[in-house]
Amino acid sequence: MEKLKAQLMRGGRVLLVAPHFDVDAVGAMVALARACRRLWAESQTEGEAVLAGCPNDLKYLAEGEMICDATAENHWDIAVCVDGDPGRIGSFTEAFASSPVQMVIDHHKTSNPPEQAINLVDSTAASTTLIVYELFKAWGLALDADLATPLYAGLLYDTGGLRFASAGPRAFRAAAEMIEAGASHSELVERLFYNCPLRKAKIRSRMLSRIDVCGAMAWSFLRDDEVVGADLSGLVDDLIFLAGIELGALLILRNDGIKLSLRSRGRIDVALLARSLSETGGGHARAAGALVPTGNMRGLVEQLEKASKKLEPVAIN
Repeated sequence: MEKLKAQLMRGGRVLLVAPHFDVDAVGAMVALARACRRLWAESQTEGEAVLAGCPNDLKYLAEGEMICDATAENHWDIAVCVDGDPGRIGSFTEAFASSPVQMVIDHHKTSNPPEQAINLVDSTAASTTLIVYELFKAWGLALDADLATPLYAGLLYDTGGLRFASAGPRAFRAAAEMIEAGASHSELVERLFYNCPLRKAKIRSRMLSRIDVCGAMAWSFLRDDEVVGADLSGLVDDLIFLAGIELGALLILRNDGIKLSLRSRGRIDVALLARSLSETGGGHARAAGALVPTGNMRGLVEQLEKASKKLEPVAIN
C-alpha cells in the first residue's frame, strides 16, 4: 500500500483505466484521481490524473474529472488499471504497457496482472472501491463527500445494494463510514437501481420471454442487434433469482462468438466455469463472464449444464 502511495506522490501524468467502465470501475478511478490531487497538493508536486473513459450515465460521479480516449497521447508516467485485468483494456493496452510505472487494483478472482506491475489484488473484497477505500485509510486521507460518493456507488453496485453474499461485515463497516463522510445512500440507490431506461425494460422483457430451464440452470439469450448500445447490467440476475435455480446464464449472440454472463447462488463457482469455456473467461465465484468463440448456442448450453455439474461447490461463509 505504501509503495502505491510513494509512486503516486511523485506526480506526472497518471492514466486511470479499466477493462469495462461500470460503476465500480468508474468509482475507483474517480476516487483515485481526486486522491492523487490531494497527495500532490500536500507534497507540492505537479501532476495530472486522467480517466480513460466514463459512460454518459455515470458522468455525475466524474464531475470535474478529465476524460480522454484511446486516440490521446500515449505517454503516461503512471498507468493504473482498476477492476480487471490490464490484458483486457483493448485500445489502451499500448498506453498501459509503455508506462514506466504500472499498477493494478482489483478484486476479481481470476485477475492476472503483469509481474512488473505494483499489484493490489484482493478477491475477498466486495468491490474494487472497497480496496481503494482501505488504501485511503492506510494513507491517512480524510474521507469527505467527494471521495466517499464514488466509492460508495461502486460498493453499492457490486453488492446489489448490499444484498449479495459478498456484502459482509467488512463492506457494511466501510459503507457506514462512507455515508458518515457525505455519500448519500438514498440518492445513489435511486440512481443505480430505480432509474431503469424504457429500452432496458423492454430488453429485460424479451430476455424473460425466452427463459428455459435445464435442471438447476436457467438460461436465456439475446441477439446482438437487439441490444446495440444498451446497458445490460443486472439482467442476468433475474435468472438466478428464480426458485430452485443454482446457475443463471445469459447468452448474447454476436458475430464474433457468444458473450456469456453467469451468476451462481453459491454452490457453483462460475469464475472457474467461465475460464473452462474460454481464455477470456473470469470474474468472481458468484458472478463471471466470458466471450466464447462459438456460434452454436445449443452446444454451449449443453456444455454449461455438463460443466456445472463437475465443479466443486463454493464455500458459503
